[in-house]
Amino acid sequence: MDTYPKMVMKQLFLLALVGPVLLPYQGVTSQTADNGIRMTHQIQDKTAVITCTVDDIGTRRVIWSKMSDAYPISVGNTKFSPVSRYKIGRSGKSYTLTIKNLQTRDAGAYQCRLTGQVYIAQVLSINFQSGTSGTYTIFLNFGTSGTYLLPTNSTIESSSGSTVILPCHVANIGNKIVLWKSNKDEIISIRKKNYLGDSRFSIVHDRAPEWSLRIKNIRSDDFGIYTCMVNSDPVLTRSVEVINSAPVKSSPVLLQDSHYQKRAMVLAGETVTLTCNFASNPPAEVTWYKKASDGKGKDLIGTGSSVTLQSVTPEQAGDYVCVGDNGQTPKGQGKTVLVVKMPETTTSAITTTFVPHGPASPRVYSQSRVGQIRGHPVTLRCTAVGDPRPSIRWFRNQLEVADSHKYKLDVSTEGRFASVSSLTVLQVVTRDYGEYECVGMNHLGRTMFKIELYEIR
Repeated sequence: MDTYPKMVMKQLFLLALVGPVLLPYQGVTSQTADNGIRMTHQIQDKTAVITCTVDDIGTRRVIWSKMSDAYPISVGNTKFSPVSRYKIGRSGKSYTLTIKNLQTRDAGAYQCRLTGQVYIAQVLSINFQSGTSGTYTIFLNFGTSGTYLLPTNSTIESSSGSTVILPCHVANIGNKIVLWKSNKDEIISIRKKNYLGDSRFSIVHDRAPEWSLRIKNIRSDDFGIYTCMVNSDPVLTRSVEVINSAPVKSSPVLLQDSHYQKRAMVLAGETVTLTCNFASNPPAEVTWYKKASDGKGKDLIGTGSSVTLQSVTPEQAGDYVCVGDNGQTPKGQGKTVLVVKMPETTTSAITTTFVPHGPASPRVYSQSRVGQIRGHPVTLRCTAVGDPRPSIRWFRNQLEVADSHKYKLDVSTEGRFASVSSLTVLQVVTRDYGEYECVGMNHLGRTMFKIELYEIR
């Protein structure tokens, strides 16, 4: 079987529309072509039903397409075209394409083709002729005089500097003319003559059906959709898109991956690593800055996707900014807030060798100053010794402190004569800084010890 089938144009049907009135239904069945496909059609109430009967389809499938479109109407049982007026069906060996509410834009060549490497197909053309009565004619083509576009790739990948050939193969062109339009809707050529004025563009016509477009030394603005057009009636068109196969340049985008931290917390003296990864092409160079505490400047910290800070001090807390730059705009940016925690500051009970040898009023022992940064807990401790064993109470601004959402109290004993009490401020804020009073009491007396809580900056 020939790769390009022999076609004979034969008019099978003529139906006239007079005003809005459609003539009664008529139908004609074609003769069987030598490739084992029979086509019939019928029209009624502005609906065309084209039937493709295949004697031995085997494992192949029927592809319906309008040959001026770059995509098929359907493949097998799957409809691909978004046109809702197209319906596909099957009954035994017969496959149908139904076009409802026929319109002028439905003019064109419709193909019933079988899948597989051997080209087996039939083409039927719907032509609308001008006139006051508005007539249209249906032709069945299985001969040599019908012009149609052969299937070719609709997408071509290339890269800058390469040469690419955009295929357009026209069967039975006769005296028809091929025209190419550019991705900017400019006329490139008519027949083989270049009208664009760019010598990189030329027509490949090495064999009768081929009217392909060659583009040499592809540039970035050459990528896009080109159109091959044949001035048949109706005009046949085939679109070919040239796609850049090289990775597209892109500006840096911060990846919110497992390595990135919006907020990092570390204990003073420890080591912390801050990481920013960017997706971009070409890869971005990453630079790290630390914002000044007054927000009016920044200090260069280092380069690379990660920076490591060792033996961190409270002075290193603040905003760290990573900037990704690969020459594309905008630059990528991320920010990590570094919080440096001081190890929880507690006061140990001051050990004493005092042991009562009889009734004794309380003696109270503690540290006089305890420091902590804002936003973190702190525990104050004191020890009271006496006979009998003293109780301990805490005061702040002359008011007794009790368990609450802000404070936690704890009391324990040591031996016969000592009580130990701790006061924890669960989260230190500015107003918590100042003096706290630890008071030891028994029936023989009352002793107070002042402890200052100060801010670590």
